[in-house]
Parts: sequence; structure tokens; C-alpha cells
Amino acid sequence: MGEHFKGKTEPQRNWNAVHGVKRPTVLYLIPGLDIIREVIPDSMHCMSLGVVNVLLTLWLNFSNESYNINKKYVKNSIDDVLSGVKPPSEIKRIFISILKYLSVWKASEFRNFLFFYSVAVLKN
Repeated sequence: MGEHFKGKTEPQRNWNAVHGVKRPTVLYLIPGLDIIREVIPDSMHCMSLGVVNVLLTLWLNFSNESYNINKKYVKNSIDDVLSGVKPPSEIKRIFISILKYLSVWKASEFRNFLFFYSVAVLKN
């Protein structure tokens, strides 16, 4: 990624996005730091708000695609199953409808879905 940013200075505001990255982080300016090998990605942004969010959005919201769960009774049964799951005491945030409120879910709700609720939903 570094080769895309060579020769650019911070005052330049017309950066071209490279794989979703709009401009280099200030960490890139630290001499000898290899961001790819030495910086650990956090699970909240990469897993919860990243992969789990994308999968649920693709499965539930894109009706013309082959991977979509497009039968209305299946979608409704997902909320029924999820509302019937009794989560462990560590989960502080109560379950809110996946169909109605997916767009406003927080990272903790995506994480809870992945680790606790998904087992019940994806079982059948």
C-alpha cells in the first residue's frame, strides 16, 4: 500500500482511494514501522462492524441475489428464534429485531449475534 502514497504530502486533499483507504495514517510516517506486519487490527471494526455486518446485510437486504434469504416467512422466523434465545448473563444489551433495526445495530450486537445468537439461527 505504501507505494500508492509515495510522493504525496498531507496538504494534498485529492487522494485517490486505494482498496477503501483514503489516505495514509500518521503511523505510516514512523520510520521503520511496517503497518501490515506490526499493527494488530481490532476485532470490533474488522469482525463485528466488518464481516458480520456485511454478511447479515447481504443475507437479509439484497433480494435479487442468490445468497439472499428472500422468503418472508424465513426472515420472520429468524426474529422469532432470536427473541426466544436466552443469552448468557455477560450480554448486557437486550436483543432488538434484526429485520427492523439491523442498520442501527452497534458492534456489541453484531458480536453477540456471531458468538451466541447465530448458532440458533443458522442451525437449520
